[in-house]
Amino acid sequence: MELQNRIKLTKIFIHFFQHFLTIIFYIIIFQSFTIYSFGEENKPDSLINYQVIKGDNLYLIAKKYFNQTDIFSLKDFIAEIRNINEISEDNLIIPKQILKIPISSLKDSIFYKKIQHNELRGVYVNSYNLTSAKLKEITENYDSLGCNTLIVDFKNTHGDILYPTKNSLAIKIGAYKPAISYPNKLIYQLHKHNISLIARITIFKDTTLANASPIKSGTEWTPKIIIDSTDIDSTKTDSINFPKKIKWVNPNCKEVQNYNLEIIKEVISLGVDEIQLDYVRFPTEIYLLNADYGIPDSVSKQEVITNFLKSVYEITQNAGVKLSADIFGVVAMQNKQDIMNTGQYISSMIEYLDRIHPMVYPSHFYGEFWDKKYPANEPYYFVYRTCQAILTQIEQKEKIIPYLQAFTLKGSKVSPFYIISQLQAVKDCGLDSGYLLWNAYGNYDSAWNALGFWNSEIEFYEYNKIDEDK
Repeated sequence: MELQNRIKLTKIFIHFFQHFLTIIFYIIIFQSFTIYSFGEENKPDSLINYQVIKGDNLYLIAKKYFNQTDIFSLKDFIAEIRNINEISEDNLIIPKQILKIPISSLKDSIFYKKIQHNELRGVYVNSYNLTSAKLKEITENYDSLGCNTLIVDFKNTHGDILYPTKNSLAIKIGAYKPAISYPNKLIYQLHKHNISLIARITIFKDTTLANASPIKSGTEWTPKIIIDSTDIDSTKTDSINFPKKIKWVNPNCKEVQNYNLEIIKEVISLGVDEIQLDYVRFPTEIYLLNADYGIPDSVSKQEVITNFLKSVYEITQNAGVKLSADIFGVVAMQNKQDIMNTGQYISSMIEYLDRIHPMVYPSHFYGEFWDKKYPANEPYYFVYRTCQAILTQIEQKEKIIPYLQAFTLKGSKVSPFYIISQLQAVKDCGLDSGYLLWNAYGNYDSAWNALGFWNSEIEFYEYNKIDEDK
């Protein structure tokens, strides 16, 4: 009897142990599947099967399904398909092979909600430099440094239209160059990190449109240049000292204005959070200062610019997006000649802007200025004084958010202290609506370093000592 009980207990133990092993096995499989299939970012909603046909390759397959995923770049989507299906680096696939394709929908609640911060802290990035790696660098640094805004070109100074446009004129003149092929994916990735996307649109500096200008009288899109005898090269009497290509269009031309208004409407429809206008002014190149813009004597350049801003503001207000504009740093002083040349009269412009961005780059104050022989070496002084000047023009200080210099003209990296000096100047002026940093090449290594110290609330002069000790 005792033997029978032992045998019975042994059988029960074995049966229990087998069940235990089965449970452990399924737990391991489930965990592996979860980690393998989903990961931490861009979790696919499902994996669908695709049967390879003759002539297929990973690029064609990925492109076919790219609209059905929230992955930012096609290159990354191809890599994801390769990893899930354990495809070798030679990307070899064969007809009738079954591939698993990760599908993820863009969550409407994230995509369609406008993200508009009252205080902006962010950087500008050239659209051509906005790779997956750059976007990852930005979002990771933003998450740790408290930044919340990214400015990206949607139309640049060449006149390139950098998103998928349906504008017939842009396509006709060769301006369509979609560096941002899928704006919805960019917006989605930024909104997941509570980052506002500001679309930068350059207006009247537009090389492509200028050089596509029709010749017919009354429809010229460019300034009519008035030739002076001093423009003639005495050694080549048949040549004029002008650039081969005109880079500016005529701000007073209604066709030019309407072209830009249509682009602004189209960019808003993509779902961006804010429109930022640049080069919304008349040119200041010497050969264009006295050009004929077809402006009646009863109308000034500043009225032309202000009226254009009014038209844009009506569009943005109706669409529920904010409007901002960049201005020359030196224009902040509002010298009479600068206003006459550029048409940027701040007191009238600000009525039709939610924010204004003086571009207060110390290195752009050429020559000796304000008794400073080398302005580029005086970041705190020039930012502080420029911000003080614009404060005398605008009563609503919350509208003033300066662009600060995160670059040097001589090619070397600007130091973290250089950036901190500018941030301190903005703070000391009492401007508390934020800052924007500019580096045309998107190199913000020094900026991330500077913002790390800035957020740690180390005293300015204490950091100065740290910088000098290095």
